[in-house]
Amino acid sequence: MRIVQIVQNFAPGGLESVAASLQRHWGACVATISLEGDAEPLLRDWPAMADLRGALLAMGKKPGVDLACVSALAGALRRLRPDAVVTHHIGPMLYGGLAARLAGAPVRAHVEHDAWHLEAPAQMRRFATALRLGAPRLAAVSDLVASKLAQRTRRPVARVVNGADLARFKPSDAAGARARLGLPTEGPVIGLVARLQRVKGADVLLDALRHMRTPARLVIVGDGPERAALELQARRAGLMERIAFLGMRGDIESILPAFDVFVLPSRAEGLPLALVEAQACGVRVVAADVGGAREACCPRTARLVAPEDPQALAAAIEAQLARRGDPSPRVFAQSFSLAAMIASYEALTRQES
Repeated sequence: MRIVQIVQNFAPGGLESVAASLQRHWGACVATISLEGDAEPLLRDWPAMADLRGALLAMGKKPGVDLACVSALAGALRRLRPDAVVTHHIGPMLYGGLAARLAGAPVRAHVEHDAWHLEAPAQMRRFATALRLGAPRLAAVSDLVASKLAQRTRRPVARVVNGADLARFKPSDAAGARARLGLPTEGPVIGLVARLQRVKGADVLLDALRHMRTPARLVIVGDGPERAALELQARRAGLMERIAFLGMRGDIESILPAFDVFVLPSRAEGLPLALVEAQACGVRVVAADVGGAREACCPRTARLVAPEDPQALAAAIEAQLARRGDPSPRVFAQSFSLAAMIASYEALTRQES
């Protein structure tokens, strides 16, 4: 089966990592299309995706409404002749759904990765327009997002799985991981892996660090528009000596085992792949109880807190650091396997669905 995926911008993120994993499995007979940007700069900015060179196309969409992009995208799809086109998020659904319909793609499917943006009337109107133009099948990455989407569209919504590569993300020696990062082998280490934008709540985590009695070190992996502001916040709070900003890394699986606790203080989420990957490495998690985060957390080992509450976040992190002898959350993470994700997407795109 030839399946083409369309994303808004192939920049580092959970959604894009999912698309990349699917692309690697489906191989060279399909492609992933980024509406925005140019392929070479996108790949240069995300070195871990270098193996996708040749499988990534970019349409260079201009800001605002770009009807020429629809035409160019339809032309690309006619050349690729996919059996199915899968769009991720509203922009790709609007442009890609219409282009796929114009190109005569037999199956069109749309996967929604979060539902918080659909609370905005303007976004919901845009979604409704995209739904009319592309007429795709609908799917979502969590039960919560699926329920909200079905409620708002009054259409059936399938569930697809966000899956981690369990052969890549697995427990390993914490001391060795810390040594590679230049961290002390003794003392607690907490970590965050995320694109540094406001929705991920890294500023809340920095505030929580100030409230903690335990002098834990914090490792932040990722980059984004909020990084400079976060570094300034850390300096003003006198925390820089306890924080390592690692920037973009392609070896996340070798970093996660260095953490005693993985923290995701997001303001909104779909189903966060980062939580699954951390737990697959045997790391306990603390997460803001937003979106589908609860569904991604092991009920026996994870702690959930209200969003934007640094004191509650600090207390939950300290409680996790004090726990001993818990079962490994990896057992829970195994339900989010790469194989399960691939199977759910292939079921969504079969012509007889």
